[in-house]
Amino acid sequence: MTLLNLAKSFFRETKKAEELIQNSFFNIETIRAYLLSYSTKRNRLNNLLTQIKLSMNTQNPLNVLFSLIVIFLLSFSEVLIANEKEYPDSWGKQGFSIIKQTSTGVEINYSITAFNFTKVQINGKTMDAIELSGSYLPNNEGAPDLPGTGRLIAIPQGSNVSYNIIKSRTETFTGIDLAPAPVIPSQTETGPLKYYFSESVYTTNKFYPKNPVSTSDPNKIRGVDVIMLGITPFQYNPVTKELIVYRDLKIKIKFQNGNNQFGEDRLRSHWWDPLFEDMLFNYESLPDIDYNYTFKSNSKDYGAEYLIISPNGPEFQQWADSIRNFRTLQGILSKVVTLDDIGGNTASLIEDYINDAYNTWDIPPVAVLCLGDFGSDPSNSVTSPIWQNYCVSDNIYADVNGNDMPDIILARMCAQNATQLETMVTKFLNNERNPPTDTNYYNHPITSCLFQSGGWAQICTESLAGFYEVIQNKSTNRINVCNGTLPDVWSIAPNTAALINYFGPNGLGYIPATPAQVNCTWNGNTNDVINGINNGAFMLVHRGTGSEQGWGEPDFSNNDINALNNTNLTFIWSIDCLTGKFNLSGECFAEKFHRHTSGGNNAGALGIVAASEISYSLVSDVYAWGAFDNMWPDFMPDVITTPESKGVLPAFANVAGKYFLYQSSWPYNTANKIVIYNIFHYFGDAFSTVYYEMPQELDVSHPAWVLVGTTVFEVTANEGSLIALSVNGVLIGTGDGTGAPVLIQIPPQNPPDEILVTVTKQNYYRYEAWVPVGTGTGLMDNTAQDYINVYPNPVTDNLLIKLTKNMGTTYITISNLLSELVYENKIEVGEEKTLNINLSGYRGVYFIRIKTAKIDHAKKIIVQ
Repeated sequence: MTLLNLAKSFFRETKKAEELIQNSFFNIETIRAYLLSYSTKRNRLNNLLTQIKLSMNTQNPLNVLFSLIVIFLLSFSEVLIANEKEYPDSWGKQGFSIIKQTSTGVEINYSITAFNFTKVQINGKTMDAIELSGSYLPNNEGAPDLPGTGRLIAIPQGSNVSYNIIKSRTETFTGIDLAPAPVIPSQTETGPLKYYFSESVYTTNKFYPKNPVSTSDPNKIRGVDVIMLGITPFQYNPVTKELIVYRDLKIKIKFQNGNNQFGEDRLRSHWWDPLFEDMLFNYESLPDIDYNYTFKSNSKDYGAEYLIISPNGPEFQQWADSIRNFRTLQGILSKVVTLDDIGGNTASLIEDYINDAYNTWDIPPVAVLCLGDFGSDPSNSVTSPIWQNYCVSDNIYADVNGNDMPDIILARMCAQNATQLETMVTKFLNNERNPPTDTNYYNHPITSCLFQSGGWAQICTESLAGFYEVIQNKSTNRINVCNGTLPDVWSIAPNTAALINYFGPNGLGYIPATPAQVNCTWNGNTNDVINGINNGAFMLVHRGTGSEQGWGEPDFSNNDINALNNTNLTFIWSIDCLTGKFNLSGECFAEKFHRHTSGGNNAGALGIVAASEISYSLVSDVYAWGAFDNMWPDFMPDVITTPESKGVLPAFANVAGKYFLYQSSWPYNTANKIVIYNIFHYFGDAFSTVYYEMPQELDVSHPAWVLVGTTVFEVTANEGSLIALSVNGVLIGTGDGTGAPVLIQIPPQNPPDEILVTVTKQNYYRYEAWVPVGTGTGLMDNTAQDYINVYPNPVTDNLLIKLTKNMGTTYITISNLLSELVYENKIEVGEEKTLNINLSGYRGVYFIRIKTAKIDHAKKIIVQ
């Protein structure tokens, strides 16, 4: 075979090979980028390329290419091929799949379709490592670094759980010198990862772990009994250096002695169930729930989906009531309680009140908003618990069951006075009433990171940046920093190759094979951040180093926020240390960002997610990926599940990210994960929605008026929308838009009341319309009687409508008892005019409505 043919064979594309060979500017980096984009063994290949680059004379590019190909193919191909193991005849797809689910148990298949062996340097010694797609975090520090992960399984109330492996297939490898898992560093630590060998494992002639399958004790998540099923499809004996690979497992989990009821129906919610759908592997076992209640006029006695805890100060109560009214009209039953109602401003009293509401209210809270900064003064602050003497943590309020996992969405607005409160509340109110209409705002989201060789910060943000571009067709504004020379590889952290295989050219295509191929300069600075926000960006995600006062790289701190004049507000994800330390005696970064105004206008952050203490690398990235996937379920398709998105609600994404992390690599690294659960906080309104596309008008239709005593209201609205009906600020009914007519049960209403119809949907303008309640027995008011006369009634064939005086534009509709239109017309009325409407062919009771700018007239007519 000639060298040219060898090159063609290696690159698999004749045209590309010839182009590279003939290009006089061809260099080793071009080879590197192209080969890495096609290789599944990127770490080893990249090391090889670096060695070649250092040892060869690159003045003759043709010789470089030929030598590279010959050396690679003849000297290394056999080794590399041996390091990739594929199982094309596996029993199922990679990872977990459900075979069967019933009230008595589930059957699950777990398969490995492929995994890789790689070589790593541990304290100067070359050792083996395993990379497995779908497993991100390392094993427990010091133990053999075997990949594993978990899935949450819902079980019937009161069940005892057992499992057995029905069937399995294994393969055994010998002579494997498996590396230990590293110590997961905090985000303040720099330098290489630290490794040590757990003597209790590495000196014992036993396989680790003892079993490839494990289950947790029963637990609860918002009323649903669950267990965690963990699978580590490998066992390793460090003394004999044997590795058992469980290439396929069929597992049967039995539920015994339970009551066959999955979850507590009272705690199910339109808002929380999408989280269940994403986290529970057998979500379909949960019973169907009608989320749309028929609310009575005294609905406040039922409880509330949204609990707003207000300081006692009157200005706080007034703004709390504005939030309550806005969300209630949207269809989210909301309630305000003051610290006086709770009994005081202590963490234990507040936690007890939230727990009691969760456990006893007919409609328990889905979300809680603490409407005040951390502090002891009950007039302007709402205190927060301290977790493990380490960090301030509202997650303790959210964790009703005492397992560190949230059962409620917790939000906070760190306002200390009326001015700050008005800023924070009007930010989200104005954003949803009048969302931005600048295309640049939606087309240029910002991602920003500090390159950390021992971590995944750059993969975290660049995977989202690529998603914006590949899936959402946006142009991401990257503001990245690399201190020193940009490394040739994405990271030296364990299992990085599996991440690149998933997010990179061989997978989703969000990131290139090497960092050098990213479309940015890697020298972002303060002005880039200021200009990016001021020019318009619906979201900014930063991942790197942080402090109480801001980000380290690119340098952006509290003082720099003063330069922001963006009236189109940006939502901020600060996946860093300390930027959300809201119990600081001064003003932390998150507080400054959220309180910021410019020239009397709201500016800066719409809301922000930030950490109240020092975080950990790697686990923070997995948390972030889970949050991104909640906002956009197509970000990581088929990871756990992919439910329909309920919208970009960062407060909910914050919780989703924690549950995603909880399942990742279970049962390993529990202590690092618990820190993440407790430090990451959401600052803003709990139901605040981030618009990420240009808003559109909803297509809504419903009766223009309703008859007194009506108990059903029909609305047609876009699929996936939320429909809410209210009277005098009281919610009377809700429904889910389907694109077809939806019948909503309502209590009987009486004139002169009007029903407010409110419809909302992600990336659509909020729809609001008033519908009057009429008696149907005559004219609605004396003013209309002076202008309009409808006769005869009853009518046989022709109905006459006499319109007098200058009525202007007049709308006339006639509908049947099902609110179906049989006649509609729009006319201009100057002086007196009489309309003759032929109703022959119709029989029964109908309703006519005549509406102008000043008159809204409704009447029942009988057609004989």
